[in-house]
Amino acid sequence: MGELAPEQRQPSSEDTTSESKLKWFLGFLKKPVLFSVWVFNSLWGAFAVVVGSHDLLSPRAGERLTGAVFFIGGLALTMSAIWTLVPRKVTGQTIDRQMNYALGGVILGLLPGITLIIIQLNYGYSRRIGFWLLAVAIPALGAIMLWNKGARPAFFRAPSSVAILAAGIALLPPLLGGAFRPVVDATIVDAQMDMHVVGHRADSKLGNVAVIECKLTIKNIGKRRLMFVGSLYSVRAIDSRQRKSPKKADWPTEAGWPMGSELRNQAWSGRYESPWDKTTVDEVGYDFFSPGDTLEPGQQVAVTLLPVVPYDQYDTVEAYATVATAFDDRLMLGEQKTSVGEQTLDKDNPVQAIWDIEPTSWAVWLTQGSQELRVAYGMDSPWNQDKFSGLYLELGTGRDLQIQQTSGQYNPRASTAYGLGWTTAGDSVILDATDP
Repeated sequence: MGELAPEQRQPSSEDTTSESKLKWFLGFLKKPVLFSVWVFNSLWGAFAVVVGSHDLLSPRAGERLTGAVFFIGGLALTMSAIWTLVPRKVTGQTIDRQMNYALGGVILGLLPGITLIIIQLNYGYSRRIGFWLLAVAIPALGAIMLWNKGARPAFFRAPSSVAILAAGIALLPPLLGGAFRPVVDATIVDAQMDMHVVGHRADSKLGNVAVIECKLTIKNIGKRRLMFVGSLYSVRAIDSRQRKSPKKADWPTEAGWPMGSELRNQAWSGRYESPWDKTTVDEVGYDFFSPGDTLEPGQQVAVTLLPVVPYDQYDTVEAYATVATAFDDRLMLGEQKTSVGEQTLDKDNPVQAIWDIEPTSWAVWLTQGSQELRVAYGMDSPWNQDKFSGLYLELGTGRDLQIQQTSGQYNPRASTAYGLGWTTAGDSVILDATDP
């Protein structure tokens, strides 16, 4: 007895109508999607070619590498879009070969978007990254459509070619990341301050004074050219006072050695020496290195200061200097908006200089936008005291620094993107009151 054939359900006319409507809708939707992908790839490819052509002329190696990636990817994406419109009679190629060429161009066209994502992530998260993800997603959608149509470029049929492509993609993040990665330690300046008494003289107002030579030596100990963005120095004269009757107790007490209260008020204390109540700022200055001046790798420069101090009133002189630098291949100063020479420094109002930062390439401008550099000098005071003790320096970068506190646009990683850093050096010298 033979087996019974399984019961088969014949599609109803209602099912056939629904399936036809779905196919018609998908077919209708496919055309505008394909057209939108083609338009985006054409425009984005042309834009990448323009950006790449500009950055290829950059004097900086990192920007030239980015320019090459942009130019190749943009040109391939543009040619892919054009190739899909050229009639087969003109190309003399089969439809399969034309689709293969188009797919290869679209795959290379992913490179500009991937490059911007890498640079953006190295610089810091921004809403801009959404655009770069779109610049990868839409060409990738076009590649998927061509792949589903059966496109298989000959390049992908050889295992060695696939390995070369995979190796190139794997090398892209470290190569581009290394060119734009935020600087971890920008302090590659060796600074030394050396002080000596070089002379004495009698002054009608100050009495007996000592002439102090303060020599600041700056050396670039790195392998990259540096640019000065700020500098300052302060010289202080101190009258060191001994305690009248120091007691050699095991534990400091307020009656003998008031270490606790002195640490609270002045952050230091000595058994045989009182904190320096009689301290005066003798000399200050800033911008002794002009912003924009450069320091080559291994180059050394020196600045000599000659303050005078009454040695009948003071017995110690100390000086310190701070120098702020940036990597010359990362930071380009543009238009100066404010200058310290146009302002007057006082207790409550520091002076500041603000420059526009010129982007070193169009790729940098796309990821970082418009940035500014702020260098400010202000009057400093000791910890827990309302007393002038010298100058301090502040560095800041951001977008529109005048309103950064209210706009919330300040990016703390911008400083490391430019290799901004500072170094401070100091020294002291003892004055002998018995000198002539």
